[in-house]
Order: sequence, then structure tokens, then C-alpha cells
Amino acid sequence: MKINRLYLKNYRSYSEAVFDFSDRVNVITGANGLGKTNLLEAIYILSGARSWRSGKNIELVKWETDGAFVFANATSRGRDFEIKLSIPARGRGSVTINDVRVQKKAKMSEVLRCVIFSPEDLFLIKGPSARRRSLLDGALCQLSIKYDDNLSRYEKILEQKKKILSSGENLALLPEYNYQMAFYGAQIVSARAELCDRLQKKAQELHRMISGGKEELKLEYKTVSAISDPRGDTKLIAEEIHQHLKAMESAEIAAESCLSGVHKDDLIFYINGRDAKAYASQGQSRTAAVALKFAERELLREGDEYPLLLLDDVMSELDEPRQRFIASHALGGQTFISCCNEIDINGSETKIINIE
Repeated sequence: MKINRLYLKNYRSYSEAVFDFSDRVNVITGANGLGKTNLLEAIYILSGARSWRSGKNIELVKWETDGAFVFANATSRGRDFEIKLSIPARGRGSVTINDVRVQKKAKMSEVLRCVIFSPEDLFLIKGPSARRRSLLDGALCQLSIKYDDNLSRYEKILEQKKKILSSGENLALLPEYNYQMAFYGAQIVSARAELCDRLQKKAQELHRMISGGKEELKLEYKTVSAISDPRGDTKLIAEEIHQHLKAMESAEIAAESCLSGVHKDDLIFYINGRDAKAYASQGQSRTAAVALKFAERELLREGDEYPLLLLDDVMSELDEPRQRFIASHALGGQTFISCCNEIDINGSETKIINIE
């Protein structure tokens, strides 16, 4: 699974650019503000995942242009692919794979998968819950087109409900929106909880390796909807979410805001049995974040094909033991590392791409 060539037009800071990549390690260097992260973001969205920086098309498009274009020659499962992504400043974009238009961007994940590790992820454990939900959703959208569809439908319903609550108009529609949020929310909860279990198994092993066997990492998916078992029957989960939303309806009308739903759920980390958000040191938090990201990489692996690994200026933020762990585990697939200075990954074949 790899990208051989990437072409960008009017994407963020790039008017027009072409990049050829190594199959192994690609180190993207250059001063801050020249577009290193923009390049990694363009690679990431070719997996069908949403940008970890923005959900709005207009922010991906170069200022004062009508739209952006991202094109890649890729190889996956022994086949060659051409992926074309058109991103208008306004309206719906389009995706073609080998000149065949696909209706859902999530289809791109059948060709490419990506894991992004950015500086913000170093604060994953202690930071806002939205970041932890984004990690789960980013992985699940690449693993399942159905999940991507359920999440998109839920988010549209949520936005419509927010407009009703903020305007105070058409409040009679709230019961129907609550019912739909419960239905799609149940699918989301079930998938997130299952992924949490799978991530824990992988992350525990990796966390022990980084910590020298001194620490035990556990993950828990926590809902705000009083669900008895997030891994249970989705019909029961939907009913419990629905009852919770009905109970919150008066408070939401008074607050003119949506106060509950799976968009407020969280992923809780425990290190040696203690809540990491409250008690973990900075070093412990970073160890957990590294373990979790490499666990995500293992889950997105298809047989012998690793997902693309994108390291966005994180190496300089880590101490030597964690840098060594990343260097030794980054091999086996195509890796992209952005940094201000050239670095060496265990003497591996490395291509330097300098952004000027």
C-alpha cells in the first residue's frame, strides 16, 4: 500500500506541485509555514478519511480559487490505481478511482489507508474528548463504509436539531430527530466500543514495550446516554439512547442547545488502574499516545500491507526512548515524516523532500 506520485493544484498553500515518493521512508523538510503539514493532509484525505485539521472544503482550497484538485498514482494489493479528488470551494466534490466515479469518499479506503500522528495527538490523553472521538471515527471510517455513512447521517441530523433548538422554531420535529439520532447513534456506539476493545489489546502490548513492562494501559468507551452495555444489541442501545434524549428534551429546549448524544461520548485511559487524564505524567501520556497510534496502525493493516504512516513533526517533541520506538516500528510500510531538519530512520532507505 503506497503512493508513488502525488499532484496538487490549488490545495491549501500549493498552486501546483508534483511529488514522487520512496516506497519506504520519505522525510519532508523545510521551514515552518511552507506546507509540510498541508502535504501530509493531502495524502491523508486520499484514504477517504476526514482531515484531522478541518471538516470544511473551503479551508482546503487555496485562497481566491474556485477549487482544489488532488491526484495520486497508488499501488495496493498488487494493483495500480489512479485516485482523483476534486474539492470545490463550495458544493459537493467528486472522486474517481481508475476513472470510475465513486459515490462515497470512503471507497478510497479500499485502496489506501492512513494513520496520522500529529503534535496534537501528544495531548490525546489529557486533551478534549473531541480529539479522542476523532481518533475512533477516523479509523472506523477507513475500516467500514457503513460506519462512514452512519456517522455522516448522524451529523446531518445533529446539525438540523441544533438549528431547531437555537431558533426555537419547529420544536414539534424534535421527537423525530431524537428517534433518528438514537437509531444511527446506536450503530456508532456499537462500532466504537468494539474498536476500543481491539485497540486495547494492541495498545497494551505496545505500551508495555515502551514502558519496559512497568505500566498497564486500559481503555474504556464511556457514553453519556446511560447505556447499560455499549457492546450489546443495537436495538436495545437505540432504545436507551432514545429514552435518554427524550428525558433531556426540556433541558435542551431551555438551553437552546443539544446537550446529549454520541457526539459527546469519550474514550477513557487508565494507567495502572488510575484515570490517566487526572493522574498521568506528561511522559506517561505521551507513551500512551504513541502506543495508541501504533495500535491503530496494526488494526488498519491488511495482511502484509501496512497503512501509510504520517508523522507530522512529532519526532522533535519526543524523548530518545520514544523516538527509538517509533524509528524501529515505522518500518514495514510507506512512511512520511515532516520535520525542520533531516533525520535518519535506522539507516533505512530514505528520500528527502525539501519544501521551499
